[in-house]
Amino acid sequence: MADYLRNRPFFCVEITHRAAPGVNTSQKGWQNQKGALASFDKVSIVDRVSTSLNLRAAVIIDIINSAVIRNTTGMDDTVLRAQYMGKYSEDIKEALTIWAVKEANSRVVQ
Repeated sequence: MADYLRNRPFFCVEITHRAAPGVNTSQKGWQNQKGALASFDKVSIVDRVSTSLNLRAAVIIDIINSAVIRNTTGMDDTVLRAQYMGKYSEDIKEALTIWAVKEANSRVVQ
């Protein structure tokens, strides 16, 4: 994995699709019905993007540089970034605080 995906916080989203409650999955073509699928976000904030995470994640955002690294959703990068950075702003603030303390401690030790 490239070095540019390390040593700073990344916001990652893995999207899972499942049959919505009440959908009869034994019928042919059930997945083509409107509202048949429910989507779930599995959110993580990591300081290194592994190869497997890069393959699994639908969205990867570099928090420090506010750059979209990966976007498989079909949404515009600007809209996507604003949506997720707003929706999970408290988690991102907490992660940035932890990362800043970790960085400060690593500089003191060196």
